[in-house]
Amino acid sequence: MYKKYFSEHFIYFTLFTVVSILYIYNGYASLGTNDDWALRGMLVAKGIYGTLMMSYPLSYIVSHLYDFFPSFPWYSTLLALVMAANFYLVAYTIKQTESYLQKAILLILSLLWMTFLWFNMSITILTVTTMITAIGLTKHNLRLSFLFIFIAFLLRTDIMLIFVPYYLVSYFILRHTITMRKKEFYALILLILFILFSFFIQKQDRIYNEWLSFNKARAAIVDMGIRDVKEGFFSYQENFFIDAGWWKDSELLSTEKVIATTPTFSAILKNNIQKIHLIHFIKSYKFKHWLWLLLAGSLIVIIVNLKSRKPLFVILLVLGAILLLITRDVERVSVPLMMLWMYVIFESLRPYRILNTIFIALFTAIFYYYASGQLGYRYFKEMTQLQQEAHQLIAKSGKICEPSINFPTILTGDFSNLFKANYLFYEENWMQLNDKEILPSGWLSRHEFFYKTHHISDAYTTRKYKTYHDYLIDDKTAFFGSNTLREDPNFNFSILQTYDDLYLKDKPECKHKTVMLSTSEHFGISQIRIECNSTKK
Repeated sequence: MYKKYFSEHFIYFTLFTVVSILYIYNGYASLGTNDDWALRGMLVAKGIYGTLMMSYPLSYIVSHLYDFFPSFPWYSTLLALVMAANFYLVAYTIKQTESYLQKAILLILSLLWMTFLWFNMSITILTVTTMITAIGLTKHNLRLSFLFIFIAFLLRTDIMLIFVPYYLVSYFILRHTITMRKKEFYALILLILFILFSFFIQKQDRIYNEWLSFNKARAAIVDMGIRDVKEGFFSYQENFFIDAGWWKDSELLSTEKVIATTPTFSAILKNNIQKIHLIHFIKSYKFKHWLWLLLAGSLIVIIVNLKSRKPLFVILLVLGAILLLITRDVERVSVPLMMLWMYVIFESLRPYRILNTIFIALFTAIFYYYASGQLGYRYFKEMTQLQQEAHQLIAKSGKICEPSINFPTILTGDFSNLFKANYLFYEENWMQLNDKEILPSGWLSRHEFFYKTHHISDAYTTRKYKTYHDYLIDDKTAFFGSNTLREDPNFNFSILQTYDDLYLKDKPECKHKTVMLSTSEHFGISQIRIECNSTKK
């Protein structure tokens, strides 16, 4: 009993747990994106079970948990439990390392990695981390590896699928034999059946799948810059609405037109390849020291394994990593990808202890160099004060507000942080995504939740407002954003003038105008109104 509870593995995991609890208790564990704030908001919403990035089955379960116990921080708890499962196996990896010096280095690296994750927590970064754990299990426990793939699938399906090729390549690099035992094969079949069944369940929700089609095209345009249409397909105004993020009004930017831009796989591949300027990238990449080290480590792995299958798959891993870094260089993807790459090299160089120790020490030193800027004081008190200020301003206004992402007010850091830097397990402080506080907008616009909260008619149900414009000009509605109106004439002309042309062409004396209703130190409540000869309507 004594050995069981005071084993080396237990000591490492206890250390990770204690540090994690301290981060959470002191407000250091926070969301890294506004996507997760929106995801949690939709999980809390009544009657909405097909959410944004989280898989349909898991979002269905968590949504019902919020229905039963709405005050419990289910989303934060889910992220924390998956973190614990991952670092339980990280502790086991350190224990399995024979060199005491390597154990010490890996422990430091693990603490840095855990700190980075807590400070930048998101469902995306946790999905990639879970796929890395799955890769780490391929050598000794393939069935458990498949379980972690399924967990990654439940968290965020699209990210899991993106990392399946990296898993397969790593499998061929790390496994001594590529064959599976019977139980492992059955576990793989079960995994595939679970995934197929999950897709089948999702396909039954027609409204949700139509929104997925819209959002897939929107993401290709916004995130990858791909508009797979002929020149002139979008008008000048439509292109401006796209660039300005004004997706909410289907009268200005039709759903059918957006979906028509959905790129083919060949178009995505062509776009990605055209972005590659390898030498310039290697020289100027923001994580270039990591990149140089990993390229050098990959070359060494190739040289010492010339007579095996590893060189081919290491080359594929390098090319795939660089392709992803070039085309989707956001820290929640690129930093975990570096960790995956590092782990494959580390495991491949285990027979060469001195070389491996130097490699892992350099990688850890570079990690500290990059992460040290995030290890300072997190402004927890100031952040909670900003949240309180925002809550009070919205409540005092008496308006139904949606976030002003780029218009009518300018985008500021304080406003962005309200939806991004939310502290885990303090969910009651987060901006609430409902018709009593903040309504969904931006890239959430065409989701069924958007129609329900705005009481706008869609293809299925007639509600209070027939169009988004009817909602927009109602005196009961407003925007919550920064305390400064955007005075950019391009925005005013392209958005307000378009509304004038559509709805006021028979009333030349009337114009759509932006007005600031009320402000606080950091935020403001603004409206778009129709003004006719100084008479407000």
